[in-house]
This record gives sequence, C-alpha cells and structure tokens, in this order.
Amino acid sequence: EDAEQEWRVRTTEGGFVRVRGLVHFGAMPGGRVRRRCYERMKAELVEAVRVAPPLQALYLDVHGAMTVEELDDAEADLLD
Repeated sequence: EDAEQEWRVRTTEGGFVRVRGLVHFGAMPGGRVRRRCYERMKAELVEAVRVAPPLQALYLDVHGAMTVEELDDAEADLLD
C-alpha cells in the first residue's frame, strides 16, 4: 500500500530526500464525503503525523475539490 512505502527522490540540486507515505485515501469523483468519514480520515492523518519520526516537511496531495457534509472548506479545515 502507498502509505507504507518509502522512496528516495533526487532533488534538483543532485541530492536525495526520503519520501514516506503516511496515509492514503481515495474516493469516487463527484460525491460528498460524509462528515463522520472525513473526521475519521482527519484523525488518522493527525495521528500518523504525531507518531511519525521527526518530519522536515509534509506534503498533502489534495486538489481542492473535496466536499464534506456540513463543512464549507474541507482542505482549510484539514490544515487548521
């Protein structure tokens, strides 16, 4: 699973960085996410970051189109 893989990625300066997946979620396009499902995914992400080795960066691959019941801006909430 993507969340358990680790990659070495070459930087533009010729060095390498380690990239490790923490969590992975997928969904069918066009539907609303139930609030309780979103809250569960958010809690899983927060816990994965909390227990991970010290991070120098965190990359979230989101595109801004997620809609969640009773939430105006899910991505902003996720970053809050």
